[in-house]
Amino acid sequence: IARGNAAPDTVVRLSDLARHPVIVPSSRTPWSAAYDALWKASAEKSQRIHAGSNAASMAKLIGNGLGVGCLPPPLVRMQIQAGLLRPLATDPAPAAIPFFGVFLK
Repeated sequence: IARGNAAPDTVVRLSDLARHPVIVPSSRTPWSAAYDALWKASAEKSQRIHAGSNAASMAKLIGNGLGVGCLPPPLVRMQIQAGLLRPLATDPAPAAIPFFGVFLK
């Protein structure tokens, strides 16, 4: 996920992505594991900004231009629809992360 003014429909290589700080959740989460696996398979190094595990806070940091990040699109659907954030296709792509929401009445 990147700020809304990122180039649309472009596949971004990790070497290009590594030029930007990457907003990541706290370690020991599925998101951070996917991030670690993606970068471990690459020779590229990235600058990490650990932003806790709050997706809304991470989205705000990304939207303010502090970096790019890996968030499940359903969590930031409204920001994407408003043009504040934009999904990025990467090469290689990160592993799919199952995402479930539970709402109790």
